[in-house]
Amino acid sequence: MNHLICEIIIISILTSYSEGFLKLKIKNDEVLVVPGLGAENIVLNENDNILSLLKKDPGIICRFKSQNELFNDIFRLKSSVQINYDKICCYNSLRVIVFSRNGFISAIAGLIINRITIDSVSLQNGVDYFIFNYGNNGLQVLKKKNDKIYLYSKLGIAIVDDNSDDIIDMYIVFPPCFE
Repeated sequence: MNHLICEIIIISILTSYSEGFLKLKIKNDEVLVVPGLGAENIVLNENDNILSLLKKDPGIICRFKSQNELFNDIFRLKSSVQINYDKICCYNSLRVIVFSRNGFISAIAGLIINRITIDSVSLQNGVDYFIFNYGNNGLQVLKKKNDKIYLYSKLGIAIVDDNSDDIIDMYIVFPPCFE
């Protein structure tokens, strides 16, 4: 499926449901990944105090005095997408990392890949399957040695492939960016 068709499908899904309905669906279905909106029962742009109600206590909380940028500071890669954060909560037992900025959730990184996107793309089927369904139009590939991040800035999702082995090792949901 080419990228334009995929974007049209996602936009039609998102507009056919109210935003409130989708947020409720995300909060009630930990397997659901909605690019640009949320995953792991967490909705983007909500106050990060909600995490104490949704999730158990995080294993690690890191607070920073200044703003950091996810792709530059975590992955050491330059990207056109700027996802800023000043706090990271790592839920080791749940295998999810939540980034927040000024008290609001700015990105969600999931490490469990038995997840499915709102338009029925299974992350377990690998990188090639994901790209086949989402297309390569607008796709930005960030590389560092054998590791790659496939970034769909307009949709608000990225997938990480360590070792270029066609296995999605992590996905990141963030607000869509229109450059």
